[in-house]
Amino acid sequence: MTRAILLFFAQFIITPMRPQGLEQFIAKSICSLGLLILGVACYCQNPVLNFVNSSTCVSCDGQAEVSVDPGEWTFNWLDENGVVVFSETSDTGISTLTSACAGIYSLSITNVLGESADLNFSIASNATALAPLASAAICSTDPNFNLSFYLNVSGAPGSWFNPLGNPVGGVINPPTALEGIYSYQVDEGGCTFSSGVDLTIYEQANPGLTTTYLICEDYEPFFMTNLLAGSPDPGGTWYAAGAVEMDGWFYPATMNSALFTYLFDTVPECPSIWTTMFVSENYLPDPGLDAELLVCPNAVPFDMTGFLGGTPELTGQWVTQFNVPISNVFDPQVNGAGTFTYIVSGNSPCPNLESELTISFTAGIDAGDDTALDLCAEFGSVNLLPLLDGSPMDGGIWTDPQGNVIDGTIDPEFDGPGEYTYTVDAVGCQPVSAVLDLDIEISPYSGPNQNI
Repeated sequence: MTRAILLFFAQFIITPMRPQGLEQFIAKSICSLGLLILGVACYCQNPVLNFVNSSTCVSCDGQAEVSVDPGEWTFNWLDENGVVVFSETSDTGISTLTSACAGIYSLSITNVLGESADLNFSIASNATALAPLASAAICSTDPNFNLSFYLNVSGAPGSWFNPLGNPVGGVINPPTALEGIYSYQVDEGGCTFSSGVDLTIYEQANPGLTTTYLICEDYEPFFMTNLLAGSPDPGGTWYAAGAVEMDGWFYPATMNSALFTYLFDTVPECPSIWTTMFVSENYLPDPGLDAELLVCPNAVPFDMTGFLGGTPELTGQWVTQFNVPISNVFDPQVNGAGTFTYIVSGNSPCPNLESELTISFTAGIDAGDDTALDLCAEFGSVNLLPLLDGSPMDGGIWTDPQGNVIDGTIDPEFDGPGEYTYTVDAVGCQPVSAVLDLDIEISPYSGPNQNI
């Protein structure tokens, strides 16, 4: 972070003030950056760096001076090899390096809290036309570039060296390049000195790889970044269709298949980069609901699927209780009673689901006999089937006086009087019904107890 801020400081805030002889670099008012750049709090910093070129490479009569607001500062001046050439602590905010040879230098400024920041610069030789140290910031995915684009070396034949001091050509390949100072060394009558390019390389974000993710509607919500291929970096922004920004969470219960984009557009010096994820959501199969079925002796073959509850899909497979596949058509003259399973295959990754149809044979069906009955409203919940006369079979359907299907229980205090109908049906038999005619009576109210 410190390096990035100082490069910004050197590249954008500092501007040349006196191109003839005395070179002065002034940082404009940077109150908000004072803590980050110079490690101090609360008061405004206007650091000024002045330097005078050396007359020649061998004369070493250059000079550099820095000034900041008064306070206790430690100034360390280092040459390009990292060797301290001058150090002092001052409460005036001013430090001067004298007898400086032409070359690259760094200045480290430290406050009383031990917080420090470094600034790189160079002192030139007036005898050689070599530009001062330049700063450059690039993206790690940029194409090859020539260092001479940032440092004008025309008229000053020399050689390039990377931050490790190894000779390199002037063309840099950003994906494999080192970050730091690329020095350009020239020979001036047997005396060697350097300028160069202080290079910052911003690592391009990795948004991952294009991914298709198959899910089932019963999946738990998930964060899409965690499922992108290619080990994506965190911190990008997710967009749904229509460039609508979203939080990156997919909720299978409320969302459908869609294409999403994962974007990085905040890496300095780097272009926007993105990838996509297509979430393909499959739905659970519907095998219908379990059911029980009575079959009379004269019943003809029938489709078992039609007697399941719910709305089963028609693409399933019927199997016996021994898991033997059978046709969907049940022939009462051939097939025996039992429980049969209907299996509907799910589209990956949804599971297969099943329902059961229990078939029983009966010699006949009986809904009981019509009955009329008075009920007291205070009875509470009442099961209607035992109220019918005769011998009604279980498994029939009750309807209220308005024809609505009910579960076979009523509460006389809230449900009205009238005819409640019980119908029993079986394959191969005519449906039979019995009517329960109820009259609901309300007990008279005699008032509260009285003491006599």
